[in-house]
Amino acid sequence: MSLLCTCNPARISEKQTASNAGIVKTEMPPEMEAWKKSVIHLEGAADIETVRRRIRSSENDAREVNEDRYWGTSLFLIHNGRHYLVSPRHVVHDTLQAGRYLQNAEDELSPSWSTEFRDSHMQSARDEAETCIFNILYRVPSLEEFQNDTPQGIPEFLIGLGDGPYNQRSYTFSDPEINLAVVSLDPRHTAFAERLLSAGYVPVSTNKIMDQPSREGTEIYTVGYPIMPALFDRLDVEFSESLWNIGFISIPTFTFGRIVSLHAEAPYFLCEMNMNSRMACGPVIEKERIVGIINSHAKSLQVGSHGINALKGKFIKSLLKKHIEKDGAVE
Repeated sequence: MSLLCTCNPARISEKQTASNAGIVKTEMPPEMEAWKKSVIHLEGAADIETVRRRIRSSENDAREVNEDRYWGTSLFLIHNGRHYLVSPRHVVHDTLQAGRYLQNAEDELSPSWSTEFRDSHMQSARDEAETCIFNILYRVPSLEEFQNDTPQGIPEFLIGLGDGPYNQRSYTFSDPEINLAVVSLDPRHTAFAERLLSAGYVPVSTNKIMDQPSREGTEIYTVGYPIMPALFDRLDVEFSESLWNIGFISIPTFTFGRIVSLHAEAPYFLCEMNMNSRMACGPVIEKERIVGIINSHAKSLQVGSHGINALKGKFIKSLLKKHIEKDGAVE
């Protein structure tokens, strides 16, 4: 993060003026520009108690609270008129809170409890920990929004996703081994979807999701927000506001490659791409269709310096179907 400069909107406006004057100009095929508008930069925020604890314990700048933030890419989808976010599970799973659930459950154990009750108590805690989502999910705004004078302020966010029993929540996690998550924006979080649309984001129809790549050797690319390449700049933010708004501005980043390993029985395929696999989680695109999603945190495959794991597209479709059925049951 220290490599990023701090700035103000006036500086960004100056950059825009230079670009408009022809000093900096880039062109990209229209289909690739469209994919840039289909990925969202999400920021997961630790709960307020974690923030307070860091403030109390810190002997340095209180802005250290910003370290309790986690970033990743989410795919913006539309299906039957409803909007969804799809990302690897690790992008939105709150591991700190999950660990706290387990520790609290262990602390509550009583010697007087029966073995059956103790096992049931711990299993409930494990279930809650496994499905624990960040209490607040922000969207990191894009440079283009600032260039186009899109109204800013405290960025829009999703809050309270973990409220209520899991079978009534507006998200669904896959098994950790598959490492996938779906969040529905309609009807509970329609304002978030409307803000995305007004900012120029365009959801991808689920009709564009294929079960898997066509063959080994085929050319592919992905677009997303690997942390350091994607974080373009940082605004000066007052400390009181920084608890909500960290002030980053981002730019989507493309990476190109090929399919180097594909097997019908395996849930994942291997891509050869030169990227930081630990920070990548965008859609894998072949001939303008989604064939998978970068999923390098999966336990079942090894990752090399240029080998990137990707989950097959059919798992996106199956988890989305499962989530839609859950949404229908709640309604």
